[in-house]
This record gives sequence, structure tokens and C-alpha cells, in this order.
Amino acid sequence: MKKVSRNYTAYIKGVFLPTVIYGGFTGFVTGCVIFLFHYIADLVINLSYDIYSAVPENLWLLPVIFIGLIVLALLSYLITKKAPNARGVGIPRSQGVIRGLLPMKWLKEFAATFAGSLMTLIAGVPLGVEGPSVFLGTTIGGGISKLPFVKISYSRYLMTCGSGAGFAASCKAPLTALLFSLEELNRKMSPMFITLALTAVVFSSVTTELLSGLFGEPHAFFTLGEMSELNISDIWVPVMCGIAAGLCAYLFNTVVGAIGKLSIKKTGEIWEFVKIVSVFILSGIFALLLSDSVHHGGNLINGIIQMKYSVSVMLILLGVKFLLVPLAASSGAVGGIFIPVLSIGAILGGLLSALSAQLGLSAVYSSGVIIITVAAFMAGTMQVPLTAVVFIMESTHSFDNALFVIIAVFLSYSTMRCFRAESIYDVILERMVKDYRKNKKTKVYRCDYTIPDGSFAEGKLIGDLFWPQGTIVRLVESKQTARMDSEGNHKLDAGDKLLLQFETCDLDQTIIDITSLIGGGEPENLRETSFVSNLSSGT
Repeated sequence: MKKVSRNYTAYIKGVFLPTVIYGGFTGFVTGCVIFLFHYIADLVINLSYDIYSAVPENLWLLPVIFIGLIVLALLSYLITKKAPNARGVGIPRSQGVIRGLLPMKWLKEFAATFAGSLMTLIAGVPLGVEGPSVFLGTTIGGGISKLPFVKISYSRYLMTCGSGAGFAASCKAPLTALLFSLEELNRKMSPMFITLALTAVVFSSVTTELLSGLFGEPHAFFTLGEMSELNISDIWVPVMCGIAAGLCAYLFNTVVGAIGKLSIKKTGEIWEFVKIVSVFILSGIFALLLSDSVHHGGNLINGIIQMKYSVSVMLILLGVKFLLVPLAASSGAVGGIFIPVLSIGAILGGLLSALSAQLGLSAVYSSGVIIITVAAFMAGTMQVPLTAVVFIMESTHSFDNALFVIIAVFLSYSTMRCFRAESIYDVILERMVKDYRKNKKTKVYRCDYTIPDGSFAEGKLIGDLFWPQGTIVRLVESKQTARMDSEGNHKLDAGDKLLLQFETCDLDQTIIDITSLIGGGEPENLRETSFVSNLSSGT
């Protein structure tokens, strides 16, 4: 009984309390910062709308606007040149940093992301604020991990907390943020990670709700409105929406990947500036010709649901979005694609709603068709079926069409699986990693580690540890026995010996990451490994 009591006390002090305290503090700070960021971003977006809408009656503004766009593109280019790891889409950048695939200097990239995203928003580039919010949260977590009272071993855990808290504060949808954090951001489901994500999301959400009430700001990120409950005889509607969304998601992700590959083939400072200035000018042109085709897309979603557009206009909007969003995502401009992707799903839903009406479906159900398609397109492009279902439930405050949403999400996700297509965030992250590693050679190594007394890893499950990407625990040798642990359920004790295998292009940094994670000790018997060497050595 005494041993059980000691183990319980050690778990509370060594795992549970630090997890809740660090996660809660990170969530609170992130919630405050993201609230301020959104407040400023809303002012900037409204200013952008006002400037573009004033042009028809003040044609003298036209040259001023395009000169301003070039200046904004130059500022954006200079900002990201000083902090290159802040450029691009925020969520895959956060994933890369959290998983150890990309480096991060938290203060420099915090400032660059904050300022760079405002440049993107005022220009009307079709990127949103949710991606920067997530990456700002990641940098905040990285900054908190540098505080004197925080152990360095918690660094990537706190970055994970910050990213989840940033999503929660940005979207104001806590259940969606929790699932998205576990399903997409870090893809970890151990008890420790669930506690971290839950604590950070709760503190961030409560903080933003309190600040929203205090300053009289809207409590909702955006609402998809109400949708009438479909009848079971209308089961063909989610089937149509799901398959169509899956096919369009595959096409969209393919376009994103193709434009991304093209963009990294050409390098050099001039080319980087040309990419950004081209997207800024294109966004300005479309903002003047078809204003709803640019900016983040929140107003477009509401307009689609309210049936403000004809079929021909929606087809044009779909074509513009299909081209401009991938161009913006690969240009190096700071922003996010979460809401732009949802806006494309809404346009597709509007077109399917018009088709459904021709097939005899009552106009009462038009909003339902649109919202179901948004969920299906989200699930297909991002490969997050559970998050997509929960997001729609939270956004509509309704479970009436849950079955139909699930059917559409299942079919869209299954369609993407049939094509073996990757998540759009994985496509973008892969490009980011290739760009970072273009002059580096990746090798595979093995080494042994012994868990020292009082280390960070002691008392934790193997699955609780945030191993660098590409790291495998091949063997655990404890006092009792040697075993493999593919599930990560073995609790580590002092004296346990681990056989690790990892793939890296920066051996020194990976050793530092593993050593800080384990909480001490040095690698033993470090060696490069390959298929040939394994056969010859018999390992």
C-alpha cells in the first residue's frame, strides 16, 4: 500500500500538477494575446473593405491602392526575410515545429507573424487569421518554456498547449479545438496529452469569453446559422454532397501541391519577392472586381448560406478561390487557410443546393445542403472527420442533421482515402520541410539511453513523451525483462535502458532534443544505421 501511495503521490507531483499548471498558464496567456490579435485584425479587415469599396466613387484611389499593395508586399517580404520560419500557412508551420521538423525562434517569429498577418489582411489576400493564431500560440508556448521556473523538457509540450489554445481562442469553438489539437496538430492520444490539450483549451476559451464580455466583442467566431432537419427520404442529399466534396477536395489538394512544388523549384530573393507582390496585386484586382472572392472568406460563407449569389457568380467565385488560395498559401505571405477552405466548401454547397432544387428538394433545406457540404469538404481536405462533425455541431448549435453530416463526412473522407490523398496541411508541411532540408542530408541513427534517477521521463509512459519526429523506441530493457512496446504503454523507471532509432538531418539538435526530453544522460553506442549495416551486424 505504501508503494502504491508513493507512486500516486509521485504521479500527482511529477505529471498531473505540472501538466495542469503549465497548460493552464499557457492557455491563459495565449487567450489574452489572441483576443488582442483578433481585435486588431478585425479593425484592419474593416479598413481594407472600406478602402476597396471607396474606389468606384474615387477613381484617384486606384493608383494609390496598387502602390500601397506593392509597399505592403515589400514590407511582408522584409518581415519574413528576417524571420523566414514565420512565413506561409500557420497550422502546418506549427505542426512542423511541434514535431521537431522545423526550427523556431519564438520571439522573432511571434513578432513577424503578428505584423506579417496584418499586412496580408489589409491587402485582402485570401488568407485567414486562424493559422497565424495557432502559430502565435505555438511561439507563446515556446516563450513560456524559456522561463526560469519551467523545465526545458516541457518545451514542446507547451508549444502544443499554445497551438491548441490559439485555435480555441481564434475559432471560439472549444470542442473543435480540443479534437483538432489531438487529431491534427500533434496526433497524440495519451492521457498526458489529453490533459494538456484539455487544460489549455479550457483556460484559453474561458479567457477569451471573459474578455469578449468585458469589451463587448462578439462571442462567436462566425455562425453558420440554422438548418432545417432533413427527412430520411432525403438520404441522397448527403451522399451527393459527400462524394462531390471528396472529389473537389482531392482536386483542390492536388492544385495546392502542384503550385507548391512549382514555387520551390525557383529560389532566390527576387523570386521570393515576385511571388508575394504578385499575390498582393492579384488580390487587389479581384477585390475591386469581385470583392467576396478575397479576404478570409467569412462574409462569403454567410452570403452563400443566405443565397445572395447566382449560380454563375458562384462558379466564378469557385474558380477564383481554387486558384488564388493555393497561390497565396505558397507565396510566403503570412496567413491561414482554415476559413478559406471552408468558404470553398460553402461555394460548392451553394452549387449543390441549386442542383438539389432542380432535383425536387425544397428550398427550405438549402442551408442544410450548404452546411453539410462545408463539413464534408473540411473533412476531405484536412483529413479530420471527427473535428469536421463536431465543428458543424458547434457552429450551428444543432444536432438535428447529425446523421446526414456524418454520412457526408464519411463519404468525403473515404473518397480521399481511395485516392490515397494526404491532408492539405501535410501537403504544405512536406513542402516546408523540403525547403528547410534542401541542402541537408537525412540519415538514420541508433543509440542507447539509460533513464537516470529523477529524470523527466521517470514515471511517464513511453507514449507520453514527445519524441522528435521519426524516432522509434525499438527496445526497452528494464530490471525485469526486455520488451518491445509499439503501443507506448510501458511506464519508465530509473535504470531502464532504451534502444532508440531516429531519422534526422541535424544530429546534434536531435540528440539535444532527446536528452532534454529524457531529462539527462548521454547517448551510448551512437551509430549510423542502414539496411546493409543491419544485415552485416545481425541487428
